[in-house]
Amino acid sequence: MTWFRVHRREIWFSAAHAIALYVLTLVWMNLSWEFGDEVVVTEINQIARYEVFNPPNKVVEQFKRDLLLINTSYDKTLNPYEDDYGSGYQAITDRQQLARLLDIIVSGPDQPRLVVVDLLFDTPAPADSALQASLRKINNLVVSSQTVNGVPLAPWPGINFALAQYETTSGTFMKYRLVNDTLQYLPAAMLRETHGTVFEEWLGLLRSSHGWWLNSFIVDLPVRQAHLDNGEILMWNLGDAVQFKEDDIRRLTANKIIIVGDYYRYDLHQTLLGLQPGPLIVANAYLGMLEGIPRIKLLDSLLVIILYFLSTLYVLVWRKGTSQLANIPKYGQKAARFFVKYLTYLVVFSLYSIFLYLLTSRHFQLLVFGLYFNLFEYLHDKLSKKVAVPIVEPATPQAETSDVE
Repeated sequence: MTWFRVHRREIWFSAAHAIALYVLTLVWMNLSWEFGDEVVVTEINQIARYEVFNPPNKVVEQFKRDLLLINTSYDKTLNPYEDDYGSGYQAITDRQQLARLLDIIVSGPDQPRLVVVDLLFDTPAPADSALQASLRKINNLVVSSQTVNGVPLAPWPGINFALAQYETTSGTFMKYRLVNDTLQYLPAAMLRETHGTVFEEWLGLLRSSHGWWLNSFIVDLPVRQAHLDNGEILMWNLGDAVQFKEDDIRRLTANKIIIVGDYYRYDLHQTLLGLQPGPLIVANAYLGMLEGIPRIKLLDSLLVIILYFLSTLYVLVWRKGTSQLANIPKYGQKAARFFVKYLTYLVVFSLYSIFLYLLTSRHFQLLVFGLYFNLFEYLHDKLSKKVAVPIVEPATPQAETSDVE
């Protein structure tokens, strides 16, 4: 009788168990918050990839060439402001200058491929009407918005607003969402403007003409502040740009992806690779969607299912002989045994997560399932009454002696 026939029940159970765990993995990865162990593995992955090895990536390099960043950090005007505690003036982006620059950009024969205005216009200003008129002339436009008390803030009718918010449990940016009910987040809205991708929610996941997507994904940061500082990406300060020749502005902005925002002063966020401007986080999230990072793919799914399948077979079949560990005094204690097993699963699942990232460029949140398999092994032993016991060598019978010579 072959090994497969002997263990066919365990094999079928392992396959079903692996598929069920894969579905739970999608649910876990689809959450907009992160688990502490995943933060560590994700940080190691990104530091190794972008700070140590930094392999060439044609998609990223082309994306850098397509970008034009317009910085508003140093172009402010004082706007009258009043609240319950007093009145005075508030510094806001110079909307008159921004409207003027946008008018020049859209007056050319070739408009930009996409314009993203990552600024919140939550305070009314005298130049709002001029800026609104300029924004409405842009073919592919997305403007940042936020929710206030759960209600989306989209103050200007006829303009494409999208949510520019993320959730975190660690205080560090890690994940971006795509859709919130009928509301789109910036990356999804950008993809819709450039590629016409429309998402529909179904049981927490998203569906498009390109397949199924997670509604939340870990964002890599291949485009960072350092690339701005060394001139790899074209950037204009708003006040300088309006002084350029109009023909040069039209020529340099044609077919570009333009992201307007504050890159140096007020819109900085802590990430796994240090402080980064909010508009660059948006750019990286959009780049991740262009690369299909949040899309559910068959090969990636099979690799995760294989891990769960083999891990289940290990618990059910291949664990023979591990009771030898019970001879170790500390391992014989229940708490120590549980901890050592968890560390073993943690290391294995961490290494597999790194392997998957190197192979697919996607972050798989698998470490919580290391804890699960530890519990699964414990319950299996408990229910099957196969708890490891110390191996005691049988006593060697002594020869009987007789007083009779």
